[in-house]
Amino acid sequence: MDGVSEDIVRCPLCLRTFGRGAIADPSDDGLSIEHIIPFSLGGKEITLTCRHCNNRTASDVEAHFVRMVRAADWSSGDGSVLGGRFRIGEDALPLKISWTDGKRPVEFKVPGGKHEVLEQYRQRLAKFGPGDTFNFTVKLNYKETNAKRGLIRIAYLTLFHVFGYKYILPVAGEQLRTIIHKGTAEELKPFGIRIGDVQEVKQQPTIRILPVPLEGERAAFLVLLRLQTAQTRYHGILMPGPDLLNDTDVLSKQAGVAKKLSGKRFSL
Repeated sequence: MDGVSEDIVRCPLCLRTFGRGAIADPSDDGLSIEHIIPFSLGGKEITLTCRHCNNRTASDVEAHFVRMVRAADWSSGDGSVLGGRFRIGEDALPLKISWTDGKRPVEFKVPGGKHEVLEQYRQRLAKFGPGDTFNFTVKLNYKETNAKRGLIRIAYLTLFHVFGYKYILPVAGEQLRTIIHKGTAEELKPFGIRIGDVQEVKQQPTIRILPVPLEGERAAFLVLLRLQTAQTRYHGILMPGPDLLNDTDVLSKQAGVAKKLSGKRFSL
């Protein structure tokens, strides 16, 4: 059940095998260094995956996770700019919005567009007087399901980084890889943990692995991410523990553990 030898390495995400020369191969048939947490969010931990899984699969899920975090920063009023479209009839103009208190924009800017559409925009705004208001809807550029799959991907690679191939090759590993690639909202529920208040005695590492016992078994791991962007946020991902890796009913057992942990107060 070894996943690595002197001359052969398996990608932890697709289990394809690669020889030594794959490290220098820039194609999808090569290997690459991957940041477990996206580098754009301050991730430093790295592992080895194939270029196909790093470049293509990661863009499908990790990009949505990054956008979710950035959207949370923007909506909290960190002063960052959200790009979008301002629609007038059938035409649309580019739009940039930012705010610093999470309640009202400090910048509401239309940076360009067709001359005739801009003229319509000016004419409509000219009709507004003191005290007039208008409403707009913000559509954030990420899919929540994809973002959650991105979180599970991070937790999976974290546990692979710590425990190696013995964690990902049993039955549960195959289930996890399927969830990462095409898990539905319902299938993702046993992995999600709503984290309550976290009291830090001292600043914690970016990633922590907390064992979660259940009826004497090492039933699950809680992979706790500490992300520091505009503010400190915690994300919890429940993953199968050592005693459940060969259990074909692992997801239903996790659901019970997730229910017990949801909203729990953690002191670190």
